[in-house]
Amino acid sequence: MSMRKAYLFDRSLWYAFASYFLFFVGLFDLMRYGTLNNAIMILAGVTGIISGVSTSFHTSDIFNCISVHLYFLHGINMICRKDHYVGWQKLFRLSDVLFLSGSMVYIFDSYAWLNGARGTRFYVTDIIAAFIWLGSSVLDIGSEIYFLPSEDDQEDVLGCYIERV
Repeated sequence: MSMRKAYLFDRSLWYAFASYFLFFVGLFDLMRYGTLNNAIMILAGVTGIISGVSTSFHTSDIFNCISVHLYFLHGINMICRKDHYVGWQKLFRLSDVLFLSGSMVYIFDSYAWLNGARGTRFYVTDIIAAFIWLGSSVLDIGSEIYFLPSEDDQEDVLGCYIERV
């Protein structure tokens, strides 16, 4: 197997793997918040999974293009939320900006892949976008853990969540 095919195979597996996680994040957030934005995340995850497991490069590229546009739409919705962050909570907003930025890089990449462009520079942009999304995830998870409600408020949060489900 050539280096190019090996890279494309690995890329597809990692993309499908990441899409599974984003699908479940969207599903759990849909159960928790019940917003259309989370449904967009689920749809993006499904199209990403299809892209990752597709055996045809062209079909994979088409579903990848759809998926990254849905992630981009999700990122725009996150930026447009009317959250009022103060102090270090603004890390949530930085995480949203990184998610949107990673989506923009992936959109550029998806059009290049659709047009048959291959080469080192496109592999590098894949890696750059992956690290941008990794930074977004780390910031978001760290911020969620740091700014979780106190133990007294935790029962109320859990109670509201159970009532909603």
